[in-house]
Amino acid sequence: MKHTRFGLTTPVLIVLIVSLLGAACGLDPTTTPAPTSTPPPTATPAPTEAPAAAPGEFPTVDPDALAKLDSYQFNFALRIETEAGDSGEMRIEQAATEAPEMARRLLLQVTGQDVVGLGGLGAKDWQDAVIEMVQIEDTVWIRYDQEGWEQAPAGGQDILDVMGQSLNLADLTGGIEEDAEGRFEYMGQETINGLATQHYRATKDSLDNFSGLGDQEMTVEEAKADIWFAGAPDLPVFVVRMSVELNGELAEDERGSIALELNVQDVNQPIVITAPAGISSGSATSDAEIFEGDGFTLTYPADWQVIDINDQAACMNPGIECPLALAHPSRDGTNLNLMYFDLGEEMDVATISEQAWNAFAAGTPGADLESTQEIKVGGHPAIKRVFSAPSSNADDGQAHFIQIYAVDGTTAYQFTVWAPTAEARQEHEADMLAVIDSITFTP
Repeated sequence: MKHTRFGLTTPVLIVLIVSLLGAACGLDPTTTPAPTSTPPPTATPAPTEAPAAAPGEFPTVDPDALAKLDSYQFNFALRIETEAGDSGEMRIEQAATEAPEMARRLLLQVTGQDVVGLGGLGAKDWQDAVIEMVQIEDTVWIRYDQEGWEQAPAGGQDILDVMGQSLNLADLTGGIEEDAEGRFEYMGQETINGLATQHYRATKDSLDNFSGLGDQEMTVEEAKADIWFAGAPDLPVFVVRMSVELNGELAEDERGSIALELNVQDVNQPIVITAPAGISSGSATSDAEIFEGDGFTLTYPADWQVIDINDQAACMNPGIECPLALAHPSRDGTNLNLMYFDLGEEMDVATISEQAWNAFAAGTPGADLESTQEIKVGGHPAIKRVFSAPSSNADDGQAHFIQIYAVDGTTAYQFTVWAPTAEARQEHEADMLAVIDSITFTP
């Protein structure tokens, strides 16, 4: 499969949305899934008043801070580039919740060189490798490189503790807290990821002993670093956001740059983590199918019916790919389809989704928007819209939709759930979102 590049314009969005809804209206379904991890939309918590920081007083991070939270999502990216043209990137996405049961989700991806010495974690090849793990209570599922899921008992361990010890996640500010006076500029209080924070900006000297780079050594010549610490009195001290850019001499007399970005979000907000698609939490076997697309993989239960929609009007538009459509096994007409297209440039997912909806609503009398929410899909920010629109194929003449936009690089992904009734949409929503959230974006 290949992407056709084109600039995204309003006419393209109109064709995409209107054609998509038409394409989804007459599909026949089949079969039942078991859910994967899907974080539901969460309200942004009201920021708590942060205490004023004393001049020169640098916060000390609680190494057990994340374990003291009811729930959170954590995103981390580290990229190293050399002047010779070599590069490597590590990305970590993890989520944790304690209610209604202890559950964890982890994705660890390395592309290019093994930039932080992760070979000891057991992956077959840490050049272009992916590890995914899900834990529910004492059961763990793991897979490498989008291959089949393997199930094992957790043995009383928390996968985030095990991986965190290996990856030094609990001590990213290690080495810069000691003797920090005068080496950080206090920038004031800011609301970041819905939390009250204290913002500090680092000098080059304060990063000389920075341990957040794993085994990578570096002689820092130029540096830019900002750190936002949780500042609410009802929370432990942890890094809410960190952004670091370093230039200088890498190990072995090679010059290059290092960029690090970290975010902790959805703190103490509802997060749902469930077993991988096609697997029940008590089953050691899986009937899941893995669909490999251009730049992504997606998992769905084997008893869902795959439908070919490439002869639909929307899929015949230049630049639009329609790789997969699935019918729900209830046989009530509910179905899910995926389309993607190249934006030609990086765009914010909220902008894309809003333009698409405005174009569709303007041309569809009777379209009724019920809700718009920010969610996560495959660890990426996404926009979920729930709405209804006239359809001759729906039971009461009004079809009921869930439409989700996500963006990876310059590619926009559009998932559309079509249901014949509001009741069918509500009944199958968890199944559909589980399949959508199983997507893994690949280089």
